[in-house]
Amino acid sequence: MPRRKQPAIQDKRQETLRLLELAEEGRADAQNFLAARLAQGYFVKLNERGALYWYAQAMKLGYVESMWNAGTMLIAGEGVDTPAIKLGMSLVKRAAESGVTSACLFLSQLSTNGLRGFPIDADVANYWRERAYGNVEYVEYSSGIDIGAHGIQLIKPELEFEPEH
Repeated sequence: MPRRKQPAIQDKRQETLRLLELAEEGRADAQNFLAARLAQGYFVKLNERGALYWYAQAMKLGYVESMWNAGTMLIAGEGVDTPAIKLGMSLVKRAAESGVTSACLFLSQLSTNGLRGFPIDADVANYWRERAYGNVEYVEYSSGIDIGAHGIQLIKPELEFEPEH
């Protein structure tokens, strides 16, 4: 069986620069994708603070996937000096209420296992699990939120690429 070709590094760099251009133009989906690349170090230098900045820009526009992504970062203390668990949990809940499957499953697990201050509650766990797998309408955008107004320091990153190997 032939091996799949790895994407050319230069192609991924061009793709990332295009994402940056679209993010700068105010495209929430591009802001979210660019943030994910920065959070994962995908063909760019890992930059959690930069990722949080771009997730925050998408959240201002109400992009719910960015609420899930930023929420988990804040809970884990990624991109911030100290975890912002309360704010992170509120973002995760907003994403779950909008039908983001991963956010629903996360809340289900918290209720199943009694984690992060959630009491063990099978009914709540089942509610979120059913929302994750049920016929819940996914809402891509909701009302925007500015996490900078909640004391989260946001610093616009310079895009740095990993050196070619």
